[in-house]
Amino acid sequence: MLDLGICDRYGTAHVTAGAGAVRALRGGMVMEASTTIGKKLYAGFLLVVFATVVLSAVLPLLLQRILAQEQLLVITVPVALVTGMVLAFIISKSLTTEIRSLAATARIVAEGDLTRDVPVNTTDEVGELAAAFNQMVGGLRDVVREVKTTAGQVTTSAVALSASAEEMNGATEEIAATVEQIAKGAEHQASLVEQTSKVMREMANAITEIAARAKSAAEAAAEAGYTAQTGGKSAREAMDKMKGVFSIIEGAATGVKGFSEKTQQIGTIVDVITKIAQQTHLLALNATIEAARAGEAGRGFAVVAEEVRKLATEAASSAEKIGEIIKQIQSENSKVAGSIEVATREISSGREVLTYTGDALEDIVRVVVEEVKKVQEISALTQQQTQGAQELVKTIDEIAKVAEDNAASTEEASAATTEQTASMEQMAQNAQQLSRLADKLKTLVARFNVGD
Repeated sequence: MLDLGICDRYGTAHVTAGAGAVRALRGGMVMEASTTIGKKLYAGFLLVVFATVVLSAVLPLLLQRILAQEQLLVITVPVALVTGMVLAFIISKSLTTEIRSLAATARIVAEGDLTRDVPVNTTDEVGELAAAFNQMVGGLRDVVREVKTTAGQVTTSAVALSASAEEMNGATEEIAATVEQIAKGAEHQASLVEQTSKVMREMANAITEIAARAKSAAEAAAEAGYTAQTGGKSAREAMDKMKGVFSIIEGAATGVKGFSEKTQQIGTIVDVITKIAQQTHLLALNATIEAARAGEAGRGFAVVAEEVRKLATEAASSAEKIGEIIKQIQSENSKVAGSIEVATREISSGREVLTYTGDALEDIVRVVVEEVKKVQEISALTQQQTQGAQELVKTIDEIAKVAEDNAASTEEASAATTEQTASMEQMAQNAQQLSRLADKLKTLVARFNVGD
């Protein structure tokens, strides 16, 4: 048997709590613009408590006249409990329905369908979770779209990069082959320049020797010119004396003797001139040989030397003629010594012979002087050629240095192109690997449906 006072106090307490809950609900302490699960549970708990309190308070009042206290307690408690359980089930059902919908959509998304969104019907945590889930799926959908687009672009770029790398690799290999050929050509060029430098040094030495010989020849020619001028002067003096002899032929015994001596001097001079002409001929011949050795550079020198040789030959021929004339004069002088009368008859012819002899001597002197000038010009030219050859050797040496530098540079360029070829091959391999990774990425994102 229950104490009725206890029931009254219990009912009063529940009524008081229920009244407080009602006041809380009416005052807006639970409901807000954005309802949370905690608030829902709290509101549901208050509702259950309120219903329990109300039932516990109202049912006894309604049934206390009909039923006994024991029966009233037995009926009131189960009814309150059933009512609370029903209300709790309804609240739980409203929460689990939305969560099951979210879980089902999550499973569909996990299978790759990114076109599904969770309907947002509440503003509580489940609604916020659904909105965040939809936002996540939308972001994932955008990411997958971007990944698909980027993967396609990466594949296209990788293929283009691979093709470009292969083309550049082929071009680099051709460049490497060309540079290698250039390097070989530069080495061959350096070798040829070195050989040319050696030949030019030898030629410069030969030109220097020719210049020395030409200088000696010029000095000898100058001496010969001086001798020829002296001989010409002596010959003119002899002619003057011969004219005096012709003018005083009657007392010519002494004059004939002097004439004989002068003719002997003339013979000596002619011998000297003959020797000079022979020496000049020999020098000109040597100059011609040296000019032939010099090749194209000595062609002009060879022409001058040939002219000198011809003039020397003519001088020798003239000297030989003069010698013959001197012999004739001596023969005539002997006849004059034997017979003044015969000498007198031969005066006219002797004067003609003397005139011819003087002209011949003047020609010889003139030719010798001209040859001296030519030999001096040859000497000056050989000196200039010596300087030019030295400058040419210096230039060839500089060219050889440049050729060596070019050979070294081409070797460095060949090494650089080899390294570049290896880099291009590595880039082609990286491009192919990038293409494979892009294809794999496309395969991975192909399982996602983004509604395109």
